[in-house]
Amino acid sequence: MDYHTIRIHTAGVFLRLDGRFLFTLGPNPHQGCTPIVRIGGHREGAETGWQCAAREAAEETTLQVAPLPPPLTWLHRAGELEEMVWPPDPQTGAVPLLVIPGRQKDEPVLSLMYLASTAGQPQPAGEVKGLLLPTVGEIHRLCGQPVTLAAYLAGGGQAILNHAFDASLALKPFIQFQLLSKMLLQGLLPG
Repeated sequence: MDYHTIRIHTAGVFLRLDGRFLFTLGPNPHQGCTPIVRIGGHREGAETGWQCAAREAAEETTLQVAPLPPPLTWLHRAGELEEMVWPPDPQTGAVPLLVIPGRQKDEPVLSLMYLASTAGQPQPAGEVKGLLLPTVGEIHRLCGQPVTLAAYLAGGGQAILNHAFDASLALKPFIQFQLLSKMLLQGLLPG
């Protein structure tokens, strides 16, 4: 399958700040848990994947981000990560780290994740009411066992909250968070 011809539906960034990765907390419980979601969202108009990811990062965190070149681009297919080649963004040269195929109304679509850098400090903005800043070890722990927001914070975890979250709910890592953990564990991305 030629993934380069499939419509990009969503895009986001893996952003590292002082040895921690930045994720959003869903303001509404999902299946009785608080979702941990990537920085990113739906593509608008004729945006490239990178343009979508950078706009979403600014809207959700107030940060202006710059693309970082990934060591390789990985395709998530059938539960596995496969190396693939992806053409650079025509304006910035940005190349995604991760390509996740999916379906939207019986049409194949893609979700792209880029590595990014910033010089700023994040603040929850727009729809985002909380940001989680886990270390690599905390990412693996959150993927390995149920951890409540209260336990995460009591254990030294960092978050920026502009909302009254139910701290007794377990944190639920969504797919991009889980795949980041997998890439770090397999040495596909430097920790």
